[in-house]
Amino acid sequence: MHSEQRQVLLDALEKDPNNPVGRFEFAYILEEEKHWADSLREYQVAKRLAASVKGPMYTDLRGNAYDIDGVRQEVDKAMERVAKLNESAQDQK
Repeated sequence: MHSEQRQVLLDALEKDPNNPVGRFEFAYILEEEKHWADSLREYQVAKRLAASVKGPMYTDLRGNAYDIDGVRQEVDKAMERVAKLNESAQDQK
């Protein structure tokens, strides 16, 4: 299931790399796969993209609207969590 979700998100991000919701979801999948450095990077991109959107909605190139308030509310917690996991993994090496 993860590989299917991953591929769907990668395909969507290829078409619309500036979608903060897609970036956030991809970061979560990377986190679940324990790719913490990559996950952290994607969360950072999602945060930057969400901050650049005016208002609560992001509209993609096809006209689909996404509520980004959840990204804005959760991204800092996610980044903190993944940064700790990444640091812990680095300490174990």
